[in-house]
Amino acid sequence: LEYYLILLISGVYIVYQVQVLVILFFFFSSRRRHTRFLPVSWARRCVQETAFSELDELYYLVNQYYINLLLKCGESEQGFKVFEKIAKIEVTQQNSKFIHKCFEIVLKYCATSKIYNEFNQRLQSLNNLSVKPNDVFFNKLIDFTSKNHQVHLSEELYKAMQKIAVSPSIVTYNTLLDSYFKQNNFDSAWKMFEQLKESSVKPDNFTYTTMINGIKSMQKPNINKAFELFEEYKLVSKPDQIIYNCLLDACVNAGDIDRAYSLLEEMKRDITQLRLDEITYNTLIKGCCRSKKLLQAISFYDEMKSIGIKPNRITFNSLIDTCVKTNKMNIAWKFYDEMLKSDITPDNFTYSILINGIKSNNTNKEELMKAIHLLEQIQDNTNFKPDEILYNSLIDACIKFNELNKGLSLFDEMKKRGIEPSSITYGILIKAFGKMNDLLKAFKIYEQMKLNNMKINDVTYGCLLDACVKNDRIDLALILMEKMKEDNITLNTILYTTLIKGFAKAGKLTEALKVFYLMKEKEHTAPNIITFNCVLDACVKCQNVEKAFEIFQEMDTKESTTKPDLITYSTLMKGFSKKGEIETAYNLLGNMLQRNIRPDEALINLLLEGCFSAKKADLGLRVYNTMSELKIQGSNITFSILIKIYGQARKLKEAVNVLATMKQQKIKPGLIVYTNLIQVFFNLRKVDKALEIYEKMQQDGIKCDNICYVKLINGALNNDRVEISYDIMVRSLQEKIGLPKEVYK
Repeated sequence: LEYYLILLISGVYIVYQVQVLVILFFFFSSRRRHTRFLPVSWARRCVQETAFSELDELYYLVNQYYINLLLKCGESEQGFKVFEKIAKIEVTQQNSKFIHKCFEIVLKYCATSKIYNEFNQRLQSLNNLSVKPNDVFFNKLIDFTSKNHQVHLSEELYKAMQKIAVSPSIVTYNTLLDSYFKQNNFDSAWKMFEQLKESSVKPDNFTYTTMINGIKSMQKPNINKAFELFEEYKLVSKPDQIIYNCLLDACVNAGDIDRAYSLLEEMKRDITQLRLDEITYNTLIKGCCRSKKLLQAISFYDEMKSIGIKPNRITFNSLIDTCVKTNKMNIAWKFYDEMLKSDITPDNFTYSILINGIKSNNTNKEELMKAIHLLEQIQDNTNFKPDEILYNSLIDACIKFNELNKGLSLFDEMKKRGIEPSSITYGILIKAFGKMNDLLKAFKIYEQMKLNNMKINDVTYGCLLDACVKNDRIDLALILMEKMKEDNITLNTILYTTLIKGFAKAGKLTEALKVFYLMKEKEHTAPNIITFNCVLDACVKCQNVEKAFEIFQEMDTKESTTKPDLITYSTLMKGFSKKGEIETAYNLLGNMLQRNIRPDEALINLLLEGCFSAKKADLGLRVYNTMSELKIQGSNITFSILIKIYGQARKLKEAVNVLATMKQQKIKPGLIVYTNLIQVFFNLRKVDKALEIYEKMQQDGIKCDNICYVKLINGALNNDRVEISYDIMVRSLQEKIGLPKEVYK
């Protein structure tokens, strides 16, 4: 169509030269994609053959579009020559707008092409014009360079304004302020703000909003400064909804939720002048999400509905995200259902949040299947297009729940839908094959990425490295590390930590420590808490508790930026327990409590077992008392060990009372509890009591396994009760439970 249009216009060209020429330039040179239809040589001929007077506006208009066309087509040298010819003409009130436009075109081209010397020369030549450009001219260019992240050029334009006595307007200042903040140049922003206040131009609503937004974007937002600006603005004007919402958002970003609540109350007091809107409540709900305050988020949701503000997609997404972060997936699904009832279509973000919630929370496969079923339902909806991020989340969730084949089928479906897998997708697949102990397929994915010329980043290499470690192939992991160096991949803390895990699994402490000390030499590979815990684990596995304690002491200093956590203490206590130094392990429990680190059930079980093995029953009971004081919920494992400790201390009454304690705590005694209780009575030659416990166990509907039968038979035999041993053996045969040959002998 464009080609025929050119032929048509060209046919009329001879008769209506001027009109055709202007139409062509307007139509073609204003759009880069059209320049291929208009040969530059043809345009040049048109300009040369058509005689225009410098008094004619068309002369400037044609040359203006001609310069634009030359620059766009890569003929910058010719474009600059035409511009120089125009720049030499004396500027008058009549032609100034056209000449200034030529300057604008050339300056924008120099900025885009990063010809900074040329830019500065053209900028300085503005000073020679008899009619200077106004602030609008400069504001356009400042806005253009700011959007191109060329703040240094924006500054040069601002200086040029001052040199030619063009007063900056509020638009000039606001554009520069916004540009500084977007470049994280906070000092320059504040200096510019002070210059603005000292000038004849006064800050407006947009200025203060920009300043508060700038504070919000800082790594450590100074919320006090934001409120100072807000109070300063109140002195000159009445704050509107925009600036209030902006300040609310700043409070949320700074983590000062209480101050956000106070600001909301202030807004409510001025309800006649202000209208609370969905942005207000969405901002507050976002704050609740960050601080994991689900009840408060729900309260804001109910409040906004009560005053007639309709929740939107952002509202529901934030509420669902809050549920996910507070481990309340059941409520998340309720909000999802309510979202559908409100005729709000979920987007990719909605589904990604739900799927990530399934991954991160203690949910089950049914939850995952629900998410996959939802995806299948909505795929036919033309308004919804699943993207790569959503598929990545689903595939990753499948891997977590060992639904590996389902994950791979989702990957195939993703490709069929024309959604291009990214390096993240392939990284997830590598992780999946690593989990399946299929290193061959993991490396095939890696080779496929190379064939597709995909950028293999540190994350992908990390997944492959982790697969090698999980499959005990530290040799392949080392080869992979060398390959990363060849590909100029920056070895980071995560990669080095994964390698330390591999050495720990292989029992190679010396190599693990070498990597650890190498990491400490460079700031960007500084060990984090996971690294320290991996090194401690390597020491414990290699039975070098002394070295583990030395590294722990390094963490336990005031100067250390990496402080011990629950895993640190658990690993170290495990080491001392295995070595038989249970008192040292117990002292570490006191140390962690002083740091306000709460032990979990697994750690308590570790200490209880250590006390029993070391025959320190009294110490074990002290550990149990600490557990009770901290109100840590025990399990069948906890109480089974406690029974052994009571038996060791010959406290049979307390051992039996464990059953009652468990029932009080609504924990059903399991086989392991009964087995250990039976063993305690046999050890103390209380055969009848042991058999009584056995009968009670049967009454409670708990069946014996081979371990329980072995303890019963051996216990009766050791106490010369052969008939009972025989009866129990017969029962085991009737239940088709095989026992070791030694028992039958």
